[in-house]
Amino acid sequence: MQQVAGGRIAYGVVDYYPAPPSPVVVELPVTEVKRLLGIELSVEEIQGILEALEFQMRGCRGSREQGAGEQGSRLSHPLIRRSLIR
Repeated sequence: MQQVAGGRIAYGVVDYYPAPPSPVVVELPVTEVKRLLGIELSVEEIQGILEALEFQMRGCRGSREQGAGEQGSRLSHPLIRRSLIR
């Protein structure tokens, strides 16, 4: 940048975010997944997909560790994907 555009090199903290966003936690019932997708997935399949997309499972009633049931899960989106909050 300095050579091409004539910029100056900044020292110290350059990538500073004064108020990082807090994660939004939502409920995701298994029935809602079926309604939205039109197919039935097991809780394990849903969790595998969401974990691959970097969603965080929090206090999951459907977590692999706690036993699933048909209730679903609580999850928070990856903070780098702010567009998912609506």
